Amino acid sequence: MKRVFISLLLMATCSASIMALPPNDYIVPLCRQFTKELFEPNAEPLLSPTLSIVNATTNAGFYHSAYVPKKVEKLYFRFTLNSFYGPIADNMKTFKPTVPSKEFNPIEMSKFVDVFPFNIKDTAGLINYFFLNLIDMGLKDGSIIFPDKSATLLGGTGEDFTLENSTMVDLYHKHPLYLTLLAYSPETAQMIEDILNENVSGHLVFQLPSGGNLNKIIAGVPQLEIGSLFGTELLIRFIPKIDLGKSIGKFSFWGLGLKHSISQYFFEEKNTSENILKKENSAPFNLAVQAVYQRTSLTNTAGVTEATITSNSNIYCLNVNASKNLFDWLELYSGLSYEWLNIAGEFKYYLPVTLQNQIGLMTDYNDINHPIVADPPEFPGDTEPQTTQIALSHNQFKFTLGAAATLGPVVLFIDYSVTKFPVLSAGLQIKF
Repeated sequence: MKRVFISLLLMATCSASIMALPPNDYIVPLCRQFTKELFEPNAEPLLSPTLSIVNATTNAGFYHSAYVPKKVEKLYFRFTLNSFYGPIADNMKTFKPTVPSKEFNPIEMSKFVDVFPFNIKDTAGLINYFFLNLIDMGLKDGSIIFPDKSATLLGGTGEDFTLENSTMVDLYHKHPLYLTLLAYSPETAQMIEDILNENVSGHLVFQLPSGGNLNKIIAGVPQLEIGSLFGTELLIRFIPKIDLGKSIGKFSFWGLGLKHSISQYFFEEKNTSENILKKENSAPFNLAVQAVYQRTSLTNTAGVTEATITSNSNIYCLNVNASKNLFDWLELYSGLSYEWLNIAGEFKYYLPVTLQNQIGLMTDYNDINHPIVADPPEFPGDTEPQTTQIALSHNQFKFTLGAAATLGPVVLFIDYSVTKFPVLSAGLQIKF
């Protein structure tokens, strides 16, 4: 109780200091901070289905045969064009978002002010904390409704979260500090109420991120295999930086891998060019292990406010694969993989345009030919972008089953991988 009284006293004492600036100088940083707090805890579930897809597709098509000759007189090369297809399930398009809110705690409020000597360490932070208290109260009494689900980056339009001025003011009047503020510092009480009313439309609308509304993924990657030395093949993948349009952005990709024959330690091989071409040895089937490292880079600018996304992914795959020749031209293969992905990203973003209009950063001409625009100096727009660093990881096991048909120097293959995101892979390989 003593701590509560001290906090109340501090709130009354700080009124003169807070009132040194007009309320609009607090509503703008308040909206920026809340937007950041809304985005950050939802970043992982927002991106997680996309990581599953990246993991599954980039790690597909590594092998079409487990046969690797122990040694060759001349190097051989296999150039492959891999293509991938995967349908996106409905449960990958939405997630349950988290709303930023905090139950009032006088001790926690002391983070923003010093008691002796009195000093406001973070005025905007103090007001933001108070704002989160009101949201917590509204969620508990049902006067504020937060959406049960919203779109992932694979889904459609992100849900809106609306805070009505009148609702926030009503909650403010029920806040444990309100009556004390009204009694000891009516100026402070009025200032906070003005902040809650400080927008053009009578409400604040915060929108959760939208997705690309995708139903399927179709991708492709070129691949080169070079062999062999001591029963080991080198795999190379590479895509230079290319612009894939607004939905994806500028993308680059490369990968290196090694596949090593296990069969060579148990079965002898007739080392002739003809036998190598036919993959003939004394083994009932061929067995190999493979390790691959891949790296992707992505830069994209999206939306009216031109939010910038930059990310780099490190992708790893370890697999054991087996194959069996049924005829001279047909080979069945399968494999078990463990795959993991680490992604580091930076999101640079602005307040949504509609929110900028509501809090007076932009102006709305109410004309189809003049949408919401920035019109300096009175309406400069959001000139202070926020930045969020994101580090995410994803791992999975994958089982693959496929078949490859050899027609001279050409191999046609198709396989299906069972994992969190099932992928159908097919392609064409040329041997020389």
